[in-house]
Amino acid sequence: MSARGIILSRTEMTNGYFCGCVAIERGVTWEQVRLLSAPGVHLHPNQFRVASVALRARWKPGREIFLPEPDVFEARRTHPEDRLVDPKAIRFGQQAEAAKIQSAVSAFSFGSLAELFPNVLLQGNGKAYVPGDRPSPRSVGYVPCERITVAEDEFATVRTAGGDDLTCKVKSEIFLEKIRSEQIGSGENYPARLVRLGLANPSDWEGRFNPPRCYVMLTGTIR
Repeated sequence: MSARGIILSRTEMTNGYFCGCVAIERGVTWEQVRLLSAPGVHLHPNQFRVASVALRARWKPGREIFLPEPDVFEARRTHPEDRLVDPKAIRFGQQAEAAKIQSAVSAFSFGSLAELFPNVLLQGNGKAYVPGDRPSPRSVGYVPCERITVAEDEFATVRTAGGDDLTCKVKSEIFLEKIRSEQIGSGENYPARLVRLGLANPSDWEGRFNPPRCYVMLTGTIR
C-alpha cells in the first residue's frame, strides 16, 4: 500500500540528521506521523535517492509527499506518531494548495498548550516539559501564538494566545536559518499566527531528573 500526504516540518538534529513530520491523508481526515528509518533513527540526507541539496529544497512544509504505508513504531510512549519508512521509497510532489495545507494544519491545532500536551509542566525558568515515564496522547502540534521573541543560544520565548509564556529551544530549520543569517536577532519579535511545538526525546539530564523529561521545543511557525 502507498500513502499520500503533506510535509509539516523539518527540525534539526545532530550529525546531519533531521526529524520529518508529515500529515497523511486518511479519507476526509489526516494522520500526523514522524518518519524514522530502520531500526528507529531519524532521517538523514544520505538515505534518500536525491542529493542533499535537492532534498533540502524539496523537504519543505506544505510540499506533497508520496511514500509506502509506514509501519507503527512503539519504542517511545511519549511520541505516538513515530513510524518506520524506507527513505529511498519516498517521492516528492508539488506545493499543495493553500486550502489543503490549512486543512492539515487545522487537524493538529489546539487552543492552548495544556490542550496540546495535557501532562505539561513548567520549570521556574520558563521551560515546559512532559514527564517521560508515561504515555502522551501526542508529541507535536500547533497552538495559536501572540508573540515569539528570539533569545540567546538559539532559544526563543513564546507567548501563546492563551497566555502561556514558555522558553523553547528553536529546532525549526527555517527559523534557525533566519537566526544564523542574522535576518532576526536576539530580542526581536518574530510574527506568527501559529507556533508548532514538539517534544524532545525523554532525558534525565545525567541523572538530574527522575522521571526523565521531554522538553517542549519550537519546531515551526505559520504566519
